[in-house]
Amino acid sequence: IVGMGVITLYSTTGCPHCRRAKDLLNKKNAKFTEINLSYNEQLRSQMVQLSGRTSVPQIFFNLDHIGGADELFQLEKDGLLDRLLRTLSEASDLDEYSPWAKLKIIAAPDDVVMSAPEDSADRKYSDLVHAMRNSETGLSIGVRKYHLRTYSRVFVGKEAVDWLIRQQKLTGGPATTRQAAVDIFNELLLAGFIHHCVHDHPFKDEELFYRFQADEDVPFLNGRKKWNDPARDPLAITKEMRKRLDVLYARHTILEDGNVTVNLNTLQEDMEFENFEICACELQTVEVEAMNTPSKLAFFINIYNVLTLHGHVVHGPPSSSYKRSWFFSNTCYNIGGHVLSLEDVEHGVLRGNRKSPGAIFRRFSSGDERTALSIPSDEIDPRIHLALNCGAKSCPPIRAYSTANIDAELNLATQAFLEGVEVDSTAQSVTLSKIFSWYKSDFGSTDLELLQWIQKHAPTKVAEQLGALLSTCSPKTPKLKWALYDWTSAGVKK
Repeated sequence: IVGMGVITLYSTTGCPHCRRAKDLLNKKNAKFTEINLSYNEQLRSQMVQLSGRTSVPQIFFNLDHIGGADELFQLEKDGLLDRLLRTLSEASDLDEYSPWAKLKIIAAPDDVVMSAPEDSADRKYSDLVHAMRNSETGLSIGVRKYHLRTYSRVFVGKEAVDWLIRQQKLTGGPATTRQAAVDIFNELLLAGFIHHCVHDHPFKDEELFYRFQADEDVPFLNGRKKWNDPARDPLAITKEMRKRLDVLYARHTILEDGNVTVNLNTLQEDMEFENFEICACELQTVEVEAMNTPSKLAFFINIYNVLTLHGHVVHGPPSSSYKRSWFFSNTCYNIGGHVLSLEDVEHGVLRGNRKSPGAIFRRFSSGDERTALSIPSDEIDPRIHLALNCGAKSCPPIRAYSTANIDAELNLATQAFLEGVEVDSTAQSVTLSKIFSWYKSDFGSTDLELLQWIQKHAPTKVAEQLGALLSTCSPKTPKLKWALYDWTSAGVKK
């Protein structure tokens, strides 16, 4: 182990740049303390206070701020990293050299996949359903015919009882064991995992056809089961979904030669992904119409970001303009009985039912009941564009948002994204993300108003540079340039 000083690394779950930095430190056999900011905005605020930055990772050697992953790798490239590691302080009181100890920070616990309560009637059978749907050893699911009618993706009740008795090794007399199996299947039916193919019967030990809810042809991704109970608080659901998906992405991340990829095939086959999808089914019964604007902002930003990642796992990351158009219009959740796509969430709800770039019509037509979900036009917040992540590398990073702290959280996300603004006083130009080109009207009616909005919300350094340039150019406006937008994704699906 090198030295006895303190290395502190601020990270978020699933962050590829954090993964790169941790991998390099591990290769150097350097111990470090990791502070996970994923679900604790107080920790993030304290990191900003210490580093002056809002992005992750942020790395400290003792009290010295090294920077992020790029700065760490630059030290390695310049041959300076090993020297710094060797000269870390060997003080006996290591807390003296800890930046976070001085602020009395309590680090967030490591993320773990949360198991459902054992007595949860909604989830306790997920392992059994997984075994039943195994293509090699599970139930015989396929096409059946009855009275000249064809039923697809169904299984036979009597055959299912035989399978369950063998697999669960149910004991007792024949009648007892078969009735026990029927009781289990009826619990699955009541929990929303299966149903009679035309909804005419409970589960019976007969030649009747049944179908898993997951095999229904529905236009949304959270249809693995039918949620029959009242839902919890909507923000609590999105928080659990985010945690589960974060852990899955981290588990299936591959780091090779400094490049980070996520194997979406193995992720989708992971048993915990089924548990995530069951968790997502609870959205079917949430009540969203009565939410106030802060609650809607937090809930639907979280939903958009999770739905994008969910869609990447199921459909694969879109690789062309045509595929992106299909992906954002057809990747959907059932939310409180409303089927909402990514396009619906962004433009119909969060942008107050404004037209999407290049569209002729508003997202929700007159009479569409989903218009009740739209943010009022006088409460639309352009900062949402710096919080929504469409899965591309040039998108803003994903954060968790809450009703109580939505304004501060959006401010942090905005400042972090605006750190990338490039102000060139010589060329009298400003280089911005194309997000500001696509949605310019949300930030201001002119280029000057857009730049004034950015100056108001940018971190101090960028705001000062932009303010000086605006003053120099006045009454003219600096030239706007648009950075190349990288649509590629870390996720790989074959």
